Amino acid sequence: MLVNDHRPNAETVGDAGIYFSGGLGVDDLTVQLERLLNDPELVGDYRRRALERAREYSWDTVTDQYERLLKAVYEARGPGPLPPFLVDREPVAVG
Repeated sequence: MLVNDHRPNAETVGDAGIYFSGGLGVDDLTVQLERLLNDPELVGDYRRRALERAREYSWDTVTDQYERLLKAVYEARGPGPLPPFLVDREPVAVG
């Protein structure tokens, strides 16, 4: 995959893609395209990575992840704070 280095793209693609700089635009896109056109082995490597990465977004994988999350939330119910693995940011100091 050849994608712009925009953060949401990077979160989705991970190490399964080659990035071009959005700030540099067409110039960097050209460099990366030439790199891919001149290196079939590199293309094959990234093709394999992309197929592996795509499996993470299958319906089965996504629903399994939601099921684990919902079970963890259910098991953590009750008084008190959520367990740290269910919190996605640092607590805010009050006072």
